[in-house]
Amino acid sequence: PIMDTMQKNTFRTVALAALLSTGLLAGCDQTEEPEQSTDVAENTPNLDLQGHERPLGHVEEFEGYSLQASITPTDRLPDVMIEEHNIEPGPERLLFNAIIYDKRSDGGLEPVAADVSVVYENLVGHEIEIDLRQVEANGDVSYIGTLDTSGQLVFRFVMEAQPEGADEPLQTEFEVQLPPRE
Repeated sequence: PIMDTMQKNTFRTVALAALLSTGLLAGCDQTEEPEQSTDVAENTPNLDLQGHERPLGHVEEFEGYSLQASITPTDRLPDVMIEEHNIEPGPERLLFNAIIYDKRSDGGLEPVAADVSVVYENLVGHEIEIDLRQVEANGDVSYIGTLDTSGQLVFRFVMEAQPEGADEPLQTEFEVQLPPRE
C-alpha cells in the first residue's frame, strides 16, 4: 500500500503538471523525512510524458506540507499554455511555478491555497519580487509568475508560503543554475 501511495503521488504530480503546464512541474518522489530539501536540477535533459524537457526545480518537505517549485524557459512552453495563462514568452524569460501540498494522514498530497511570495537576486545584487498569480485546474491550485533572465544563469530564490490554516509560514531558499543557452 505504501508503494501504491507513492506511485499515486508521483503520478498525480506528473498528471497535474501536464494538465497545468504540459511540463511545468516535474514528477517528484516524495520523501517522508521532514525538513529535507531536494534540488531536482539534473545535468541531462529528462522528458516528461509530453516529450518536453523537465524544468529545473526544488522540493522541500515540512511538517504537514510539501512545497514544490520549478522554473521553465517560456519559449519552451506549449502555445496553448502561453495563451491560456497570458504568459509573455521570450528566450530570456522564465516561468516560476509553485505548488503547496498538504500532507494528508493517508499519505496523499492535496494542493492547498496559500499566500505565496518569491524574491530573487539579479546580477547586480538587487532583490526582485516575482509577481505571482494563482491558477486553478480541476480544483488544484498553483502559483505562477515570470522573470527576466537577462543573460543570468544562476538564481537564488527565497520563497515564503502561508497555507490557509497553517500556524507559521513555510520558508525556503534554493538556487537553480540554468544550462547555457545555445
